[in-house]
Amino acid sequence: MKPILFFDHSPVFGGAERSLLDIITRLSQYVCILVGPRGDTLGEAEKRGIETRQLEIPQRLIKRSRKHVMVASDFFLLPLTVFRLLWLIREIHPSIIYTNTLKAHIIGGIASKMAGIPCVVHMRDILNGHKLYLALVSVMSTRMIAISRAVKSGITYKKDISVVYNGIDIHMERGKRKEGGVINIGAVGQIARWKGAEYFVRAAGLLHRKYGDGLRFWIVGDAVFGDDDYRRHLVDIIEELGLSEYTEFTGWVASPLNAMEKLDIIVHIPIRDEPFGRVLIEAGLLGKPVVATKVGAIPEIIMDGRTGVLVPPRDANAVYGALCDLIDDGELRRTMGNEARKRVEKIFSIDKTVEAIAKILKELTG
Repeated sequence: MKPILFFDHSPVFGGAERSLLDIITRLSQYVCILVGPRGDTLGEAEKRGIETRQLEIPQRLIKRSRKHVMVASDFFLLPLTVFRLLWLIREIHPSIIYTNTLKAHIIGGIASKMAGIPCVVHMRDILNGHKLYLALVSVMSTRMIAISRAVKSGITYKKDISVVYNGIDIHMERGKRKEGGVINIGAVGQIARWKGAEYFVRAAGLLHRKYGDGLRFWIVGDAVFGDDDYRRHLVDIIEELGLSEYTEFTGWVASPLNAMEKLDIIVHIPIRDEPFGRVLIEAGLLGKPVVATKVGAIPEIIMDGRTGVLVPPRDANAVYGALCDLIDDGELRRTMGNEARKRVEKIFSIDKTVEAIAKILKELTG
């Protein structure tokens, strides 16, 4: 059996990479090889027993932001990387190239066309305003998978798009936090301006005035894509509001689920369209109520008033009000958490995700 070549351009092990490895480790009926630059992603794959191949990608291309995903300088960097990937393709002889990230879609798409191999694009981003990019990826892909209806709705150039939600292992062991005492509230995920953490911090300032020492605030994650200035901005706001003693930055954590088990309420309030929000299903699995913004795919996951509370983006007062309701009502927190767990177990199981993807791969490989 010819292998499937999975390609992810990022050395940083983020949510997209975690989701991909969860899929690969369960596709036991296929020979899977992960290709990418040396870094945490390949390292984690090797720990999980996944076969890997290293692909040298120029740092300038790796660090290119999504805002500048298609600029003139890329046309000098792309050919070099495409030909390096073609060299690996000749060595591996894959039946399918499966791309997982924005730059991988372009590099892998071009290489697949040159090699005459089907290309499956796993689209994990909402790319409003990137018409040229989406048109190119649509033309080069054989099949496209979108991680939410919100992602699919932004792609108008391709009709054959399958919506397959990210999944999570619903059978994993889960600890249970003891209730009572200080209430812990946290924002979980990479520190980036678009994630809106400053509105959580400003809401925390209002909460501290009302509840005093009864609350602790957590920012779980770190700035990994050039957002160090934004992290410093958050620290400045925390100091300005007198929250330094009550707020903790964990830095990067290997297991967000372990960190989330210690929290009572999860806050996820991006200011622009969220393609999915893996933290939302992780919170649901743990039975944690969520305060989240009503953007992108979030309403596909969170049922407002049942599994969490949805608020407008860029509105610290709305976040404050939603958190007050949850802080004041322990029974509401438990009820929402239980409903969230049931919803995740029903809709967002990794087994459902893998089953849907395996079906697509079978259609292409015969």
